[in-house]
Amino acid sequence: MKKTFLTFVSLLLVACSTSKKQADVPNVELSLWTFKTDSAICSTPQILGDHIYFGSNDDSFYCLNKLTGKLKWEFKTGGPVSSSCAFHDGIVFFTSSDCNTYAISCETGKKVWSHQTKLATGSTPLICGDKLIIIDRNSSLLGLKANSGKLLWKFDMPFPVGIPEIGDKVVYVTGGDNFLYTVNATTGKELWKYNVNADNSRKPLVCDQTIFWPDENDVVHAVNKNGNLLWKQKINERGLTSCVSNKDTIVFGCSSNAVISLGKKTGDQVWIFPTYSEVMYAPMIYKDSVFCGDGDGNIYSINATNLKTGLQNKQIKLSDAVYSVPQIHNDVLYCGTIDGTMHAIDLKSWMTPTKQK
Repeated sequence: MKKTFLTFVSLLLVACSTSKKQADVPNVELSLWTFKTDSAICSTPQILGDHIYFGSNDDSFYCLNKLTGKLKWEFKTGGPVSSSCAFHDGIVFFTSSDCNTYAISCETGKKVWSHQTKLATGSTPLICGDKLIIIDRNSSLLGLKANSGKLLWKFDMPFPVGIPEIGDKVVYVTGGDNFLYTVNATTGKELWKYNVNADNSRKPLVCDQTIFWPDENDVVHAVNKNGNLLWKQKINERGLTSCVSNKDTIVFGCSSNAVISLGKKTGDQVWIFPTYSEVMYAPMIYKDSVFCGDGDGNIYSINATNLKTGLQNKQIKLSDAVYSVPQIHNDVLYCGTIDGTMHAIDLKSWMTPTKQK
């Protein structure tokens, strides 16, 4: 059993179901609702229509009403669910550490099909047209028919296979031989590969005809769509996350307590923002601000649009460490925490300047 709470901005709390105790949520005046699962949430939530979808390390995948936090359905798997999800034609796709990729009806929560791999992927499935792209971390990239799970193609790679990304019907993924591979998402054929010369499992960022990603030696690479190196930049921090695009810069976090921005064209550092604890997952961009969470449960809003006056920051503290990417939809921030709580935060109230008395 799970417990859901709806909190109005006026601080009125209304319990929507009963069972477990309410999560201890700081900044309660900003909380619209919380939903408690039985284990850590390391899955980045996704929104489709009126619902929010995410997994938990309690082996379940959840669908909630995004406005109230009320449970619509719960699908039980055989292992923790840390991947995010993808959608196609009324089906939600995700992976579980039980080595299965699941296709579940968004409406009913019933299984449409599942596909078993040799090793757990921990990677979010990708949609390209009517195809679903997944990895078998053991040795391959797979293209499946999204509505049936039928195997369409298989691209073999050296162990271990990294986290893939897709752009313009091309899949970008790293292999255990330190190469970045590009694979045609329609045919499964290799296009070209780039020698990273370092271990690398981060998800590439594909934007502006360029592929950006950090390697395990904390070097950020930028190559064009023909596989030619544009620049690479050594970062004097450790444990870099995947990158996100913010206009003419890329932004990423690091385990040495910082968020960093580099120029897309040159790789030169634009700014660095210190955090209280490690940032283990990529930031996200919303309305010119950078949002990310850290290991102390802080959510940061970093406004980097006016570099002449410096970085402007707001932050709130959630109930526990944040080891996923916050998501924002219609000015509501959704984020899971290690204590198993999914939070919905009123972004408008958070970002409104406090009146001085």
